[in-house]
Amino acid sequence: MIVRQNLYAPAAVRQLIYKFNRENSTQIEEVATEYIDGSSFSIIDFKDTKSSLIFEFAYKLGGIQEYLSNIGESWLPLTDYPFPE
Repeated sequence: MIVRQNLYAPAAVRQLIYKFNRENSTQIEEVATEYIDGSSFSIIDFKDTKSSLIFEFAYKLGGIQEYLSNIGESWLPLTDYPFPE
């Protein structure tokens, strides 16, 4: 399943995907980031991830995006959410 979502901080999406994949042995992948009329959209491929994990990921992603927009940051703390190597 591929989802296209408007997001505040695309860099944080990559951080969350990396951490989530390591913790849950999933293969979620960010396909691309697009910018349309000044808004960023991330395209995420959930592949064959179980629906319960998709909902868990979406819930975490929504909370992270709201948190980052409230504090005006573009990425998560690197000690907790490293970028993929």
